[in-house]
Amino acid sequence: MKLMSKSETIGNILHKKLSSGKYRPGDSFPTEAQLCNEFGVSRTAVREALSGLSREGLIKRSPRRGTVVLKSSAQKTVIGFMSSLIYQQPVAGKNYFDTTHFVHFTEWMQILSLEAQKQDAILVHVPRFHDEKELVSMIRTNNISRMILFGADWLEEQKKILDRLKILKCSIFETENKDDNYVIFDNLDGARQAAEHVLAKGCNHIVILTGNPEYKGYADRISVFTRIFKDNGIPADSVRIVKCPDEGVNAAYNAVKECLSTYRPEVFLCCSDFMALGAMNAAVDGGLSVPRDIGIMGFDGLQSFDNLCPKLSTIRTPKKEIAGEAIKFLIGTGEDDIHMTIRPELITGETL
Repeated sequence: MKLMSKSETIGNILHKKLSSGKYRPGDSFPTEAQLCNEFGVSRTAVREALSGLSREGLIKRSPRRGTVVLKSSAQKTVIGFMSSLIYQQPVAGKNYFDTTHFVHFTEWMQILSLEAQKQDAILVHVPRFHDEKELVSMIRTNNISRMILFGADWLEEQKKILDRLKILKCSIFETENKDDNYVIFDNLDGARQAAEHVLAKGCNHIVILTGNPEYKGYADRISVFTRIFKDNGIPADSVRIVKCPDEGVNAAYNAVKECLSTYRPEVFLCCSDFMALGAMNAAVDGGLSVPRDIGIMGFDGLQSFDNLCPKLSTIRTPKKEIAGEAIKFLIGTGEDDIHMTIRPELITGETL
């Protein structure tokens, strides 16, 4: 009977450890030096054993992150999702719930969950906790070892807690700290595509419809819109900005209805799909045909609006691509560190 080599023996032992439930996908695996000490063998034997596990797709080796577990029969990796998109906040003494944000949140949860399933992981929503003990308790109770973050200043405090717990995290919303791991979409490029599409349709009298202009995402889009129109010779008085009191359909409807009572542009360039829907409803109720009499351009590319008739012209945020890259990074099958910006897609649609 042929005796097993040292590397084969070590490989079998490590294989059993991976099958025992000790390690989960995304966990760090012992270093070569640690394994040499554990088994009392040379680096050559350890490297051969690790190479075998790597060829089986059980581990991934990289200079920056070391050796990371890709597969095991242990409990699935649990990834948390902390988001500012869904929570109640006091407005005028009452609890206000933003339904537009809820739609965004629902789509993100669905897409992130599907991408997590592809990597044999589980996604769990982590609500906003004002008490650190409650957050820590939820993380430990659910065995959360990775975290996806989406927006809001209050997440900065949560990040400090995650760092203390050594939770690997990735942001899918623009972050001021460029050292953070992130996968985001190129908001400025999306605004450029939208503005250039408006110009390509021959529009010279434009209304930019926005929500709170203090929101950086909207402010950046407006800045790009106005710059491109100026650079292409559109007079400043031919570009108007109409502000909605909130981001909802009804607020946009009322703002556009009021605008159309005194001024009719060739297009409403909207900072979100919800505003675009409100603008379209107001135009139609005002006896206008879209796009024959007036054009509508949205921004977001929400799945919820895919069946609108006519089909909305918009900029699609690449949520599926963002989710896929973020999940792969957190599980350990992607890059060692990630600072990725993904270009959005122009959906020409039928409303412009």
